[in-house]
Amino acid sequence: MGERFHADLHIPAAVAADPARADGTLQGGTLLYDPRGDGVLVTRMRVSTDTAMRVCVGLADQDSQRVMGGYFAANGGAAPDACVETPPGGKLWVFHGAQGNVDVSIDGELNPAT
Repeated sequence: MGERFHADLHIPAAVAADPARADGTLQGGTLLYDPRGDGVLVTRMRVSTDTAMRVCVGLADQDSQRVMGGYFAANGGAAPDACVETPPGGKLWVFHGAQGNVDVSIDGELNPAT
């Protein structure tokens, strides 16, 4: 079992939404967690927002690169518990598709035993 970690991120409503590509995926992002070369196993994640929008967490907003992605209604929302492993050194980013407050909280472990 690896070392445990916790990360919280608040993106204020004043921050512009991440721009969308032609295929609808988002580019840009706000850094949530940098494991500095370690692999990460995300064991719990919660997302809330006060504006209806698409929110994704992952290495990139692309198929097979997302830890979590979904559409959240105004007045909050929660992502189901996650159990996703990222490759060593993979930074976790938050992508948001509209302007509004976004809060993300994750727990997990570094360098999980395989």
